[in-house]
Amino acid sequence: MRRSATSIPANIAEGYRRGHRKEYIQFLRIVQGSCGELETFLSMSKDLGFVKVKDYEELEKVQEEISRLLQALISSLTIKRI
Repeated sequence: MRRSATSIPANIAEGYRRGHRKEYIQFLRIVQGSCGELETFLSMSKDLGFVKVKDYEELEKVQEEISRLLQALISSLTIKRI
């Protein structure tokens, strides 16, 4: 979970520093994968009893919000500018 969670901001920063929109979007898609991994690990942690249901629900909301914002960022960057 730590690896997935820390790779999210790290890949956003690395992609941004590349300086090209196409590469940035590529890194943001990698971040989407890390969000998916984190979602899976959170669910497994709840199912295995490592995380209380209340804590899981709070973490799930945050993870969903990050995924939503990430998708909005990708969409805004892929819109062709005239």
